[in-house]
Amino acid sequence: MLTNPSLDVMQHKLAHHPEVYSLSDDALVALLTQRMQQRRDHLHRLSATYQALDKTHQQLARSEQIQGQFLSHIRDQFHDNLESMRVLLSALTRANLYDDDIQSFFEIMFADVLTIQFHMDNVSIASQIDSGELSASIEQIRLGRLIAPLEESLCHLLQQREDIDHDWQIDEDCLIYQDKEKLLLILRNALSNAIRFSSPQGKLTFQLMPLGDTHIEIIVSNQGDDIANKDSIFDTFYQEDSSYGRAQHGLGLGLSVVKGLVSFMNGDIEMSRVGDYNQLYIILPILANASETFECFSIDPYQTFAFDEEIQSGVAF
Repeated sequence: MLTNPSLDVMQHKLAHHPEVYSLSDDALVALLTQRMQQRRDHLHRLSATYQALDKTHQQLARSEQIQGQFLSHIRDQFHDNLESMRVLLSALTRANLYDDDIQSFFEIMFADVLTIQFHMDNVSIASQIDSGELSASIEQIRLGRLIAPLEESLCHLLQQREDIDHDWQIDEDCLIYQDKEKLLLILRNALSNAIRFSSPQGKLTFQLMPLGDTHIEIIVSNQGDDIANKDSIFDTFYQEDSSYGRAQHGLGLGLSVVKGLVSFMNGDIEMSRVGDYNQLYIILPILANASETFECFSIDPYQTFAFDEEIQSGVAF
């Protein structure tokens, strides 16, 4: 026998509220009218709340868009001016046309311009990552062509840390399709971080090699104090007062930008401790051509990319 669900519910309610039977028809109609009005008022309030939330969402979206456009405009303006200053100061630093005191001023100014450019790039990329507006620009790259811009962007840090024994190993003839600017920023941040936080007289090693036909691996290993909180080292603005401290004059964006870019490029990243070394390990996909996107790639979460015993012990560096 078929039943009416609505009727069953009504009968259930009447069974538990017998006082309703004593209401007259007019009183029952008035009660139902009151309940309907209360529901209409409730729905009206919900609709008003939804409209207010939707308006707030639109305002926030508009604000984020304006903020993104503003930051992009500021970055472009600063980038053009800083690039002109960098080229000029680089030429003056290398020319040695003046006495030692003036040359030292040029070198200080050149280092400051490189630092500001570096911070501006990180702030810009961090903003794009946060807003979801990051886009790829794929091109063919010969890994050896990355050495010159990388060394120039880090020369002031390497000069400040002349006590560090650094060794770079790059497969210079390897051709890949990747986003050159983002790859360079990953390398600059990873190496800058390692240079700043290496122990005095410590050793720093850097490897950039193909990993089969589908990926490249980046290994940055530096002797230094152990990182106390490896789970937070990639958090935005994270700085640790000891080994990763504010005394190093960083913004706390570097490794968070690296992780954001690696995630965007469908790669994988891990920070570990190997003996006396802090080891940053990154794998990134090699694209098939300039029209391919990173969405075509994904890292198998169950696959482990491990070093052999010699590499883990630091002997191979």
